[in-house]
Parts: sequence; C-alpha cells; structure tokens
Amino acid sequence: MKKVTMGILVIIPIIIVLVVSLVSVFVSINAYVAVEDILLDKSSVEIGLTADVVDLNDYIGVTVLPEKASNKSVEWSIEELTCLDDEYSKDLENGVIDEQPAVIVDEKAGKIKLNTYCQFYVKVSADTKSERCFVYVVDSEVKKVTLKAKDTLKVGESVLIDVTYTPVESVVENSVWSSDNHSVLTVDGNGIVTAVGVGSATVTNTVKAVDKDVFVSGSITFTVEENGTIYGNAISVHQTEIDLSFLGVDESDIVSFSNCHVESDKIVIDEFGRTASFVVGDVTVTLDACSENEIKISHADVFGYVEGREDNFVLTTGDNVHLDAVYASVLNAGNPSVTWSVDDENVATISEGGVLTGKASGVVTVTATTGEYSASILLRVENKVSVLAIDRTTKSFEVGIARETVFGSMDYVYPDDMNDHETKNNSLVINFLRPVAPSDPTEATIFYSAFTFDVYENGEKTDKAYFDGNVMYFDSSKITEEKQVLTVVISAKYPKYSTANYTTCTFDVKVTKGIAVSSWHEFKKASNDGYTYCLDDDITFLDNENATYTDWRESTIFVTKKLYGNNKTYSAGLCQLGSRDELIAIIGSDVTVSNITIQANYVDGEISSSDGVSSLTGRGVSIYQLDIDDYSVRHENVTMEYSVIENCDTAIMLKNSDLLLNGCVIRNCIATGIYSDVTANETGVFYSRLTLRNCVMSNLLGTGANFYYKDFSNGSSQYNTPEKAQQYVSEGKNGFIKQEGFLDIYNWQPVNVLDLLGSSANSSDAALYAMVNGMVRDELLSNKTFMDTWSVTYDKTQWFHLGFISSSLGEKSMLEYSFEDERLHVLTSAEVLPGLGKVLDAKLVTYGQSYGNLGPEATFAVSSNKFIAHLHGEN
Repeated sequence: MKKVTMGILVIIPIIIVLVVSLVSVFVSINAYVAVEDILLDKSSVEIGLTADVVDLNDYIGVTVLPEKASNKSVEWSIEELTCLDDEYSKDLENGVIDEQPAVIVDEKAGKIKLNTYCQFYVKVSADTKSERCFVYVVDSEVKKVTLKAKDTLKVGESVLIDVTYTPVESVVENSVWSSDNHSVLTVDGNGIVTAVGVGSATVTNTVKAVDKDVFVSGSITFTVEENGTIYGNAISVHQTEIDLSFLGVDESDIVSFSNCHVESDKIVIDEFGRTASFVVGDVTVTLDACSENEIKISHADVFGYVEGREDNFVLTTGDNVHLDAVYASVLNAGNPSVTWSVDDENVATISEGGVLTGKASGVVTVTATTGEYSASILLRVENKVSVLAIDRTTKSFEVGIARETVFGSMDYVYPDDMNDHETKNNSLVINFLRPVAPSDPTEATIFYSAFTFDVYENGEKTDKAYFDGNVMYFDSSKITEEKQVLTVVISAKYPKYSTANYTTCTFDVKVTKGIAVSSWHEFKKASNDGYTYCLDDDITFLDNENATYTDWRESTIFVTKKLYGNNKTYSAGLCQLGSRDELIAIIGSDVTVSNITIQANYVDGEISSSDGVSSLTGRGVSIYQLDIDDYSVRHENVTMEYSVIENCDTAIMLKNSDLLLNGCVIRNCIATGIYSDVTANETGVFYSRLTLRNCVMSNLLGTGANFYYKDFSNGSSQYNTPEKAQQYVSEGKNGFIKQEGFLDIYNWQPVNVLDLLGSSANSSDAALYAMVNGMVRDELLSNKTFMDTWSVTYDKTQWFHLGFISSSLGEKSMLEYSFEDERLHVLTSAEVLPGLGKVLDAKLVTYGQSYGNLGPEATFAVSSNKFIAHLHGEN
C-alpha cells in the first residue's frame, strides 16, 4: 500500500475477490503430481498355458514416472483377445463353456487366468497414461490335432487333409498317418488320402510329444462312393486292350463308347494315341495313351503350382514333403528308379529319396528322371504364417481421456527451419510382433511381400493412404480437414492353417488434413501457417524449458482450427511464462482442442504448501480476439474436450467467447480455474457463455471459476448503465454458466484459519491485511445460521466448499446459470457475510452439506480407466 487514502480502494477488491470467494485461505495444499509416462520393459511376451493364476508382474516390468507422482498405482486390463483354439471358440460361441480364453482376476495386482491358447494385449494404465504389451499364450508341445477335408470321395480320388495343430505354433515331430481300412482308403506320409474301394474308413494323424511318451491324435472319417473305375475316371494306359476286371467294370454297366469297344471282356482302343472314352452309369471314363516306361509324379494335381489357381499347395519354408514317382500307365505296376532334381536350390532342396525341403520364398521346378523319361511339376514355397500380430490395433489408438488418436496427414520436410514450409505425406509404421520381420532391408522387403496391405473407407477401397512395405503413407491431397476413419487390413498371403483365420489384422485409424508436430518449432510453424495440429510427441515450450522470450506473439501457439493432443503434454518450465502469458491462445470460432495436457509450469515433485505454488505463473489457455478493445468480435462454438490444464496461475482465461468444456480436468492453480469478465462499451458487450460437462476441478487455491462484472451495470458511460445492463441480459448478452452431467470440485477450505494475504503481504500492509482478516473471520463465524447450514465439520474443524464466484467491483453480479448437478447451490454475498453483503453483491456456488462423496476428506485421485469412463459420463 502506498498511502492510507488508498487503503479503501485496496480493501474493496480484496473483500470481493478474496473474502467473499474465500479464495485467500492459503493454508496447505498438495498439488496433484500427474503420471507423465509408463514404461514397460517388453513389447511382447510368451506365456505357457497353465492352470495356475499368472502374475503378469513376473513377465512385464512396469515403471511409472515421475517417482513423486501422486498416484502410481496401475490397472491391468485385457484388450483385443483372440482365441487360438478353434474348438474352444466354437464351444464359447455355442454356450458350452462360459469362460473367456483369458480373464483378469485382479486388475490392481495384475493377476490373470488363462483358460486356453490365445493372444491379447495387456494394457497397463496409471492416471491418464497407458502402455500395452502383446501377450502370446503358447506351448511347444502339441496338445490337439484337428483334421479337416472333403469327407465324401469317389473311388480313385485323392485329397490332402488340412491339419491344424494346437497350439498353432507348437513343434510337430514324429507325425504318423494311418487308415483303419486299407481296402477303402490309403494315406501317405503327407496326409494325402486315396479312395481305393467303396465304404467308409477313418484316417488318424498321431503326433508324439517331443521328449515325452505322450501321443496326441486327431481323426476324420471318409465315405467312399463308386466311380467309373477303381482307378478313377481319367487313366493312362500303354496297351490297346485292358481287362474290364482290371478296371473293376462290368460290361453291362457301360452305356456308350468313343474310340473304343468291348471285345472278349476287354476294352479295346480303336486308334491308339487318340483319347478314348466310355460311359459307366453317369460317369465318363477317359483313356489316354502313354509309353510303357513313361513316369509321372504322384499327386501332381495336389502339389503342382498353377498360376492363377486359388487352391495351390504351398510348402512352408523349413517344412518338407515326400514326393513319389510312379509309372504313368496304370498297367505298369513296377516302381521306377528315378533321380530327383530342382532348378533352384535357393528355393528348395530335394533328397535322393524325394524329400523336398523348402528354403525360401519362390517357385521351384522339381523333376524326376529315369532313363529317357522325366516328369516335372512346379511347386511353390513360402514363409507361411500361423499367427499374425502387429503393434497397431484400433484399441492401441484409444489413448488419453478422449480415447482417441488423430493423425495429421502431413509433416514438415524441414521441421527446424521456420522459413521453410514444405510438407510431405505423413507416415505410420506398422511393426510386426509375430512373425518378426528381418532387420536386413533386402530380406525385409521379401518378408513384407508375403502380406497384403489394403486400406478401406466406408467399406470401399480408398487411395487416401498407401503402403510401401510396412509403412503406411497418408495422401494429404485426398484427405479433408474433417476427421476420417480409414480401415487397414493386413493379411498373410499364405496362412499355415486354413481351419481358422489367425493371419489377418484389421484396425481403424483416424486422420485429418493437418500437420503432425513433435517439437515446439514445428508447433509454432504450423501455428503461423494456420493448420490443424496433431501432436506426435510431448512438446516443451520453446524446445527448452529454460529459454526466455520477449514477445508473447512470437511464443504463443495460436489455434484457429483444431488441435488434437493425442494424450501428449505441452509444457513450460517453472515460471518460464510471464504472469499474463499463455501457452495456447484460441483466436477463432469453431475451434476444438482435444486430448492434451497443458502444463503452464513443470513442477518436479510434490508441492506441499501454498508457498510452493505461489510462484506458478502464466495461463494454460486464453480464449479471446486479438483486438481486445473491439467488443463486437466474439468467438463461438469453441470446445475443449478431454484435456487436462494444470500448474497454472489461471488455467483458462475466457474473453468474449462461448466455451464448452467437456470431460476436462483443471488442477493445481494458485488463482482461479477459469476467469471471465463481463463489461460493455461503445463497441458492444463483452461477455462469455461457459458450458461445463462432466468436469473435475482439484487442488485450487482459488475458486473453480470467477465471472467478474466491471463497468456493466454501474459504469461511467451510457453503455453500462443499470438500464442498459437489463437490456443486455434480455438480449442474452450476459455471463452464463451452464453445467451438464456432473461437476466434481475438490475445493474445501477450513473457515477458522482465514489468513488472507498475510503471509505474502509486505510489512507496510500487514496491519491493513490483519484488520481485514479479523473482520471477515468474525463476520463469518458469528453467522451461526449460515455456518450450521453450509459448513461441514471434519477433523474438529469447520470447512466451507469453494465452487464458483461471480464477483463485482462496486456493482451487481448478474450472472445467469443452469446446473444439472444437484449438489451445486448458489449463495449471495449477503447470505455469506450479512454485514459486508449490504455493500457487496456477489454470487457463490458451493456444495454446502450436499457434497455426496466429495467431502473435505476426499482427495483427488485418477483411477485410470474408471476415471476416464467417469469423464465420459459412463458411470
């Protein structure tokens, strides 16, 4: 204070702003130190199937930062669970069993129960941060064999049985095939069954567990029906006459002939070399001529690769198949001695006995030779995939309070050059978790060629994004500023098992025409260019928490469109901002700021008293027009959603704008959470409308919000008379607070220790501040009716809840309001302090004694997933 004559001028605003609102009770406050990051020591783990409860802490190391975070407790949850046991999936779907393949039994302790083979992502959450680890439940031992094939055959037909081993990546050794009726079906070591007689037979595949005398088997039963001959309906012969008994045909069953006839119980070919045929019942049997020693490769129609055919056999690299050569003529019963060869041993090798082993992706020609005759087939080898898992999933993008990630379609070519504004298409890398891609670039190119990468929008293929290997690029020329959802489908071209699809991954990604930023220089350059921003990383103010600046226009980030924070933090160093400067300024209508933590001061560790926070400077967000004297310019349809604004002098400065604050947290402020003023002059009315939907305010030394009236109804001009003020109110040009859903304000102050600013006042003001302290304390404590109605006794102390205030300087608060939360009540200054209320007219919003679960003893604590659901109004 300068002189005693100035004392009254100082006392009045102190009483209004500090006494009526009880802002000044600087007693003791613990700032909420948020979790900044969660670190997992692994991105993927394998766990063997067990009947015991599994402690995920034994597999995954978790570190929560910073060390002094207020709540370091974590929650464990399961996302995107895929069962890798087809039979279990069917039983679950049909209601035979009701247990999911894996379930969390203790989300706090990280205990999990595994019921069958599966894969999933375990999500570890603390505060608003989370991290994920891919979990693969597997065993090397085969536990189940499942056989699938066309189970009705005709005599002479062959089919390859599709076998699935569970778990899908178990080690298969000592596999043995058998048939229980060789007169009906035969089966070879490759699992190819051949129908040789009418009837039924069961084929079994038995696997011996590695290093154990344990056998696991699976079976399938076939029905075999009659065919034209016992060798099928297409056969080769080297003679012109064939006994009908040899073919298993009765002459009376033959309907017609072509280039052949029956003579002496034999089929006689009229012109050898030209195809002959006859019809038995409704089956046409063809007879092709061949040489006696001509050979063929058995089951070439099964193994042989034909370009364009969808059901080509594909040999897995590392696996083998046993090939046999036989005489082409069914009349030659001998076994030819052949020499085997391949044309590319980089793709496959073959042994003297015909065992072909796949080496690398490609098509190889396999040839069997005997004397002057040879037979060849093309055979395809590929890195067949049993399970495909990638690090990008729809759930992986559900981060932060908004549960959302929005990608910018562009980024800067030269991010550190503030004068170069050239952009390029932004990209997204998809990392493969199973199988893992090789590190060598050439090998990686071959690896990714075994997969298809497709992008869809609304069910149709789109060119808004494209792939190069495992990298997706957005085509910014085709993407608009509205959020678009693109669906990415990645599939293995060559699945190892066809009985269940474990080799396709699908995820949705949101993208907008905007700049991806990961540094302050990029952020500021995008601000100057007027883009929508999408944060890729946490950003430090000026890229240096110790840097200084002189012009706030050169340092503030201006938002004119959209800002998608993607659960990143934009932070300034302690006291780096000027007292009236802000990190972000919204200077337009139709602006959205989403899913960001805005931290005006980075505080390393715990703040344990008012002295610790009294040095916090700056504002998190200011919303205003650049020409502050032109009241005719307003910002409408401004939204801040699912964000945290913390460690500020004032979190949000709201100027002549309409703001929706949806699902947001405001915490750690030494003044007030939201400040707005209402006034009028010759250019118009300066007012704001604030909507609070499902918001939380905590750890505030002041009130949650303050609407301050000055020169609105008692000014010095014709534009702010009481009559004009009433006109403005009738026209809707007035301060307004609308509250929807819930509003949790953790802000109680003990009444009996009102200290005002005594601790920070200089010595010349001490007597004046002490006098005001005494006046207010005595006035408040003597108002027994008020204290009995609105204060709460806790720990032998009376406490009063500080919600909002609408104060004024020598005039009336005309604040309008609408509250859904029934805990909120509006009091006038006359009710709080009757003596002072005769000269002051203010409004105070409080819980009073209807605080529900937010009593004086309650402390703010983020409970991760449940808290985020709370902010979405889901509980």
